[in-house]
Amino acid sequence: MIIRKSYYLGNTINERVLFGIYRKLGMNLNYNPIKNELNIRLEGEYNAITDEIYLNELPSVATNIIAAAINGNGDITFSGLNAINNHKCQRAFIINENIRMMGGKSYLIFNDTGAFNKIRINGNGPLNGGVEIFSYYDHRICASNIIASLGARERTTVNHIHKLDDGFPGFIQSLNSLGARIS
Repeated sequence: MIIRKSYYLGNTINERVLFGIYRKLGMNLNYNPIKNELNIRLEGEYNAITDEIYLNELPSVATNIIAAAINGNGDITFSGLNAINNHKCQRAFIINENIRMMGGKSYLIFNDTGAFNKIRINGNGPLNGGVEIFSYYDHRICASNIIASLGARERTTVNHIHKLDDGFPGFIQSLNSLGARIS
């Protein structure tokens, strides 16, 4: 179980969408308004999710959700990817390629004009890892690479980690405090 202290429930659209995705992935979330704590517990591994998970409301964490899903079991389709591709890079395309480099199966789904707005993750347990992956100086890609690497069988090198300071300066320390081994 993870306890997030000093959490203040915002009841925003983004928060509701994110919590809904967590629940679909098998997590139980309980908020204690007296202690201002959010308790997150994995109730069980998710099976194949038949509906698409729409990420349009979550551009800041969408690639992290995709990266976390690849180390599970089951197939998931994520849509709304056009919201996470910005002027810096095509985030969904890069995370797709990095997942494939680490031995995972993911596929971009193209529409009739040749643009992609969906990704299909074929989770089959932990990634192989053991490769060097790039973040292209983008803090969201960097965080996603680290998350995908956490479940990998072999040590994976993630480049450009100094860019994490642009979005979440304490990201690595937070993961280490949860038991991750990042060096």
